[in-house]
Amino acid sequence: GKVLTLFNGSNLASNTVVATSPFPTSLGQVQVSIGGLPAPIYYVTPTQIAAIVPYAVAGPIAMVQVTNNGVLSNAVPVYVNLTSPGVLTASENGLGYADALRPDYSIVTAANPAVIGETIAVYLTGLGAVSPPIADGAAGPITTYSEVAAGSVTAAIGGVAATVVYAGLAPGYSGLYQLNITVPAGLAAGDNYLYISGPDASNAQSKIPISISGSTSAPETTASAVPAARKQSPGRLKVDPKAKRPPSPRSGGKEDRPP
Repeated sequence: GKVLTLFNGSNLASNTVVATSPFPTSLGQVQVSIGGLPAPIYYVTPTQIAAIVPYAVAGPIAMVQVTNNGVLSNAVPVYVNLTSPGVLTASENGLGYADALRPDYSIVTAANPAVIGETIAVYLTGLGAVSPPIADGAAGPITTYSEVAAGSVTAAIGGVAATVVYAGLAPGYSGLYQLNITVPAGLAAGDNYLYISGPDASNAQSKIPISISGSTSAPETTASAVPAARKQSPGRLKVDPKAKRPPSPRSGGKEDRPP
């Protein structure tokens, strides 16, 4: 389920083509095989491709190979884990501020920090298998949410454990996961590292800015809705708070919009 980017290649595709959801296994006469299985493709360029690792790929090593207009590339080995969390960030490189929304759908930034006690939605990839399962490349369901196994993903902010309210696919989007977490008490004001752990991998490269003033008296139980995913440079997913949003997990299946 993780978005895998192949970069610094040559002759990977004839043109730049970006797919819409559900992602196809052939795009611009290009196919990608991961572990012998056809991989859904997000975009192709002559030097870079983003594809989704099929849920059925088995490890510990899988071979990746590209076919461009019938011509096979060399095969490259990659390690396979059950999970490999990768948080989307404002800087588009996995570092700096995480792509996250507050309950009013505003983007979490240094000027608009998350507040202790509220639930924020963090967007990422690589949380692994979900239930109910979906087809490779399909968008996350917007009625019966596809979630990871209960308790398999944990989170902390600034080294303090944070309650995970929801961990699963972002409704309505392919290759995107959503992690709703409640900001814990006991944090220092300012930038705090976000820790996300699965059963066999973890990530601690992004940050969440925190305000200790105006803290809510009790944790939120309803998370904010998923943002739109739009192309910045090829393959970059960014928060777009102005776009129409599908229902958010735990919102009772109704479209939830900011006031």
